[in-house]
Amino acid sequence: MDYRVKIVDLTDSGEGIGHIDGMTVFVEGMIPGDLGRVVITQKKRTYFLAVLEELVEASGHRIEAPCPYAASCGGCQIQNIDYREQLNIKKKIVADALQRIGHQQDFEVFDTLGMTGPYYYRNKSSFPVSMDRELGYYKKRSHELVAVEECLIQGRAMNALLKEIRVLIRESRIPIYDEKRHKGLLRHVVIRESRQEELMVIFVLRKNKPEELLPLVEKLKKSDSRVSSVYLNVNPSKGNRILGYENHLLYGKEVLMDTLGDFQFRISPNSFFQVNPVQTEKLYEKVLEFSELKGHETVFDLYCGIGAITHYLAKRAKKVYGIEIVGAAIDDAILNTRENQIHNIEYLLGRAEEEIDRLINSRIRPELVVVDPPRKGLETKLIDKLIDIKPDRIIYVSCKPSTLARDVRIFTQNGYTLGKVQPVDMFPHSMHVETIVALYKKD
Repeated sequence: MDYRVKIVDLTDSGEGIGHIDGMTVFVEGMIPGDLGRVVITQKKRTYFLAVLEELVEASGHRIEAPCPYAASCGGCQIQNIDYREQLNIKKKIVADALQRIGHQQDFEVFDTLGMTGPYYYRNKSSFPVSMDRELGYYKKRSHELVAVEECLIQGRAMNALLKEIRVLIRESRIPIYDEKRHKGLLRHVVIRESRQEELMVIFVLRKNKPEELLPLVEKLKKSDSRVSSVYLNVNPSKGNRILGYENHLLYGKEVLMDTLGDFQFRISPNSFFQVNPVQTEKLYEKVLEFSELKGHETVFDLYCGIGAITHYLAKRAKKVYGIEIVGAAIDDAILNTRENQIHNIEYLLGRAEEEIDRLINSRIRPELVVVDPPRKGLETKLIDKLIDIKPDRIIYVSCKPSTLARDVRIFTQNGYTLGKVQPVDMFPHSMHVETIVALYKKD
């Protein structure tokens, strides 16, 4: 039996949301405004899953996705929605989360900061290698590979190199990793691209077997002069983690140098560096704007990574303390600060709440704290610590609206008010949205 369904919203993974007989129904491939004939595939206790049989009336925001892989590849969920509407959807996602989960009522969300040309923006991509020596991306919620000749959201130099690497892997004899049997060697190929179109290639192997890669590397060096370094990364674990923790330089420079604003940054194989440099500059400038620094302040930058936000804050602060738990990131941060000749940053390696205690015990108190946590949000201990030390302002940079809203609720229940809210589109054509919020200590 089929049903006519009008789609009114999207899930955070891009499925259309409608209603059948008072029950919520989720339909892959439909967008808000679509009217379609659907068939229910699963009936759960509180919702239905359905597939689209016929699009009866298309949404006014529906477009034909320019990428031929959009319907099968899991990388882009909303390439079939016009870009202006994508930005509106992301603004709504943030507002809804802050209202529904964060229990915020009187607040304003600024329009999402978008890209002028929302294609070819990614400076890093990871490509699984299939048993038949294809490279591409996995289908949504599967480990079925979609072979990709060109990806419209990754860098142009990276696209060109991917074609070369595909040929070289087909010609090579290196054993491909079989995830079911946990046998073989080559698991992934990771490519990083700088704004100067220099390229770092990372071959992820199950074991440290450089001799298996060297013939391929010799050919790769000759195929594209933009390849500045080639690494072997060892990942012996089972599961979905892409990169292991052991790296071996097989060719070229140890690091990739890239720029954000006035600064240069060292990128190592495992470095976290935002994948969209154009939007990252907008993000960090907005963080600096929201910080309202006058030049006399002490700032704590938590989850500082390789020091990117730290550098921006240092332009207007008296002193910035960058705190990070990953030792390799701190090593890069220190070298980045030295390279950029900045003298008012100090880095601390350790858990944020423990390093904050050491600073407070040394009578160092911040007027501003900036946090940029992973998707799971802030640890309860860290939130408690920030509420205890009571900085005047907290700038929260989030990559997941639901955990942002959860944490904002706790802060606003404990002496803070929600101020500015700015979504930033770091990942066009996906449902991901980055958000900056300013929290102010109540008088």
